Formats: sequence, structure tokens, C-alpha cells
Amino acid sequence: MNNDTILWIAIISVAAVWYLRSRGARVRAQEEIRERMARPAEGVESSREVAEPKPAALSDEEAYARDAAEMAGKWEREQREAEKAQHAAMQPMREKIAKAEKLIKQSGVGESCCDLIEKTSHWSSWLKRQDWHPPNLMTDVSAEERGWLQRWVAWTYGGTKYRLELDAHNAYEGEGYFGNLALSVNNAPVLDITVSGGGEFIRWHMIGVNAFRAGPWMVQVNDLAGQLRNADRAATHGRDLDRTQETANRIDL
Repeated sequence: MNNDTILWIAIISVAAVWYLRSRGARVRAQEEIRERMARPAEGVESSREVAEPKPAALSDEEAYARDAAEMAGKWEREQREAEKAQHAAMQPMREKIAKAEKLIKQSGVGESCCDLIEKTSHWSSWLKRQDWHPPNLMTDVSAEERGWLQRWVAWTYGGTKYRLELDAHNAYEGEGYFGNLALSVNNAPVLDITVSGGGEFIRWHMIGVNAFRAGPWMVQVNDLAGQLRNADRAATHGRDLDRTQETANRIDL
């Protein structure tokens, strides 16, 4: 082996040793940097600890107020849940009542009963007179008055027995009257409505329903009320015609 070969071998060996040592130093330096970045400096709090400081202790008064607010909130939540459940339970009942009110108004039997109690308002006293008789289409007529706002009338029509009773009183607030109007057919209740009225000559109107049972009586009640209305209109027309004729007779043209 000549001197040149020995020289090159020595140069290559020295370069290899230098490369391995420098590479190891770089790896150790990178590991130290990563460890320092992962570990917070001594005496310095982390960003999380700074962002979330521990809450200050409450005074006794503040603790009482907090506990009271929590209790009030608990009962408010329970009340809302109870009201929600109650509303859900009552919804089918409200729908049933609304349907009954719709049927009564559409059929007209509510207003017919109001008309009948108005047209028979004096019958309890008139039945005692010798010069007055109830309409021929009604039989077995009887009536009783316990005051202007409490009275009943009973009759037979088409072979069916009816009894209509008013139980009213002065309105609690404002003017007018308020009460119940109930109808029974063959001693069985079929209609009970809430009514209101006012004016010098009280005109009753249905404002609510308390009981209802549909049946053939609805047609008969409307038939009877319609005949009585027509009879009243005919009588009024006859009186107007007589007065007009008398006036015309006194005019000489």
C-alpha cells in the first residue's frame, strides 16, 4: 500500500467520525427544544389557568339568595309542566264543548228557547184570566213565576212534554242580566245554556253551553218557536192594518 492510499483512508475516517458526532449533537439539540416547548416555564401559569380563575367565595347572604333563586326556578319549572299537562288533558273537553256550541247555534235551538221564554213571560198570570187561553197548538200548559228573572213554563206539543226554566239574576258588573236557561223533554234534561239579556224588554241570547243532548226535540222546538213568531207577526200586522185603515177612513180625498 503506497503513501497516497494510506493518506486517503485517514482523511475518510476523520470525515466519517466528524459527521456522526455532528449529527448526534443536532438530534440532541432538537430533543431539548421539544422538551422545553412542552414544559411550561417555572413560575408561569398556563393560558388555561389564566383564562379560568377560581370563583370568589360567596358571602352567606349571596349564598342564601342563590339557593332561594334555584328553589324559585324549580317550582316555576314544575308549574309550567303542570300547566302544560293540564292543557293537554283539557283540550279534548274544550273541543267537545265547542262542537256542542256549534251544533246549538247552527240548529237555532238556542235562540228558539230564548224566544219561547220571552213569549211565555206573562203566562203564569195570564193563565188565571178567563179571557186568555194559550195557543191551540200547545196543550197541558202550566207556568210559575218566582220573580221576573226566575220562572218556568211547561207544555205538551206533538205528544211530547216540555219544560223550560229560566234562572237569572242581575249581572255582577255593568248593566243587564245573566243566568241559565234549561229545557227538559219528557222529564229528561236535554239542554242547558248560559244566557244574557238587557234592555227595557229583555231580549235573551245564548252565550255558552252547560249541557246538551241532541234529538228529535230540536226539530219540534224550532217548529213551535217558528209558529209562535209567525202568530206574533200576524197579530202585529193586523193591529197595524186596523190603525192604518181607521186613519185612512178619517181622510176625505
